[in-house]
Amino acid sequence: MEDVKIRRQFFDNFGNNYPAAAGVTITPATIEGVPCYWIEPEEAAAGKILVYLHGGAFAVGSIKSHGPMVSHFAKAAKRKVLFIEYALAPENPYPAGLNDVLKVYATLGDVEVEMMGDSAGGGMILSAIAAVEKAPKAVVLLSPWIRLENDLPSHQLNEGRDVIATEYLHGAAKEYAGVSPDSLRFETFPPVLILAGEKEILLDDSRTFQARIPHAKLVVYEGKQHVWPLADIDTPETLAEIAKFLTAGY
Repeated sequence: MEDVKIRRQFFDNFGNNYPAAAGVTITPATIEGVPCYWIEPEEAAAGKILVYLHGGAFAVGSIKSHGPMVSHFAKAAKRKVLFIEYALAPENPYPAGLNDVLKVYATLGDVEVEMMGDSAGGGMILSAIAAVEKAPKAVVLLSPWIRLENDLPSHQLNEGRDVIATEYLHGAAKEYAGVSPDSLRFETFPPVLILAGEKEILLDDSRTFQARIPHAKLVVYEGKQHVWPLADIDTPETLAEIAKFLTAGY
């Protein structure tokens, strides 16, 4: 557990890479016993909520690591964001984190819900959609981790070019002990935008999922690594792509 604590502290430091977006408020809340945060820009579309699930291999990640990045997404897309701090492994193995997401999602009622997540959070979105009666209106996946077996060609091709390593993901998948989102099958799926980096080991996760969902749009960014906006939010083309997708009615 001491190793996990160190990893969490290290990962939370990503939130110090740059400040939150100007004019965006971050307010803590507890929903069905789950810690959450409302991230709200001054200009936000009425009647819409973007639910955000953070990455971190199911074991790390929080509002500290992701809050600044997500605040820039919220401002660019003019969305009120509900950031869910779901329970983390290994203390809370599968399906504890997913159950937290489902409990919060069930409270949103008739509001128009969209979902966005990065890395493991992106994969968790697929698990959530498979479990809910009413799917979100649209989905944005940023560098999603979908196949927990970690055996697609990009793992070998981009090993050493990315900021994460396949060996780390193998360990995280074992700690999580969950069902690989890649095994899920969908009769229908909401409009979805997939954003991936050319250098990331999970690139083929995005490609294979896009191949399964004919209407999915995949954008691969040249020279980018895993969840590149977390390191540097100075990526206007990425912010513009997210905003265009969410504000143009999918």
